[in-house]
Amino acid sequence: KPMRDSALSLMAQSDKEWVRALPQQHSTYIAITVAVLSCSWGIAMTGLDLGVVLGLLGATASTIIAFITPTFVYVSTHPEPHAKRTLAIAVGATGTILMPLCVAAVFL
Repeated sequence: KPMRDSALSLMAQSDKEWVRALPQQHSTYIAITVAVLSCSWGIAMTGLDLGVVLGLLGATASTIIAFITPTFVYVSTHPEPHAKRTLAIAVGATGTILMPLCVAAVFL
């Protein structure tokens, strides 16, 4: 339901009139539901190991949440050069290096 609601909300905010009219139609609701279920079914039928999928999710999302996003926020809110800003950039660089290593570790 959240994915469908997000898609309908994005359509409602479109610049194009014909796209804004789509969320009011019941056929759009059904089409989005069928598309999400079809994509989910297709991914499930590929036979991917769920451990690999969750490993990739953890390898990417955790490094973004723990290293890269805090660095981006800190550097954006503190533009003047100082020691903490330099350390924050070092943390972001560490996260940028760790992410591909963690992704590679999932497959090894």
